[in-house]
Amino acid sequence: MKINKDILNQIEKSQRQQPLPPSRSVDFQKLVQTQADKLRSFPLEQQLEEIKKQGDKLIRYRTLREMAKYKRMVKSFIKDATSKGLDLSHHHSFNIEGTNRQLHIVKTIDEKLMEMTEQITNDGARSIDLLGLIGEIKGLLINLYS
Repeated sequence: MKINKDILNQIEKSQRQQPLPPSRSVDFQKLVQTQADKLRSFPLEQQLEEIKKQGDKLIRYRTLREMAKYKRMVKSFIKDATSKGLDLSHHHSFNIEGTNRQLHIVKTIDEKLMEMTEQITNDGARSIDLLGLIGEIKGLLINLYS
């Protein structure tokens, strides 16, 4: 059976003329928002991966130079996460005392960095302790931007 070009054109026209349901615009808005969120969080995820690599390097070498680089990377991540990442969605939660949760996380990260610096300066720092602190800091960073 041979299909005529005219029949194909009529089928294509009828498919094009069918109206789209109104929910398609809402789906499109959700799609755009989802993609915007992905684009906004992608640099943060890259930074987090770089921080992880630097943490592994810090565990291996345990030098003040590697520690300083790790601290700079963490502080840069905090700056980016609080300024760029949370600009569009101002989600702040308060704990029982009424203090801001985001501020509490940043303070905790700073305390962990200070504790790590003290362990690096002491020659008796064990790798497992440093690994634990790096894991805690990574968890706090993920908690900060999620």
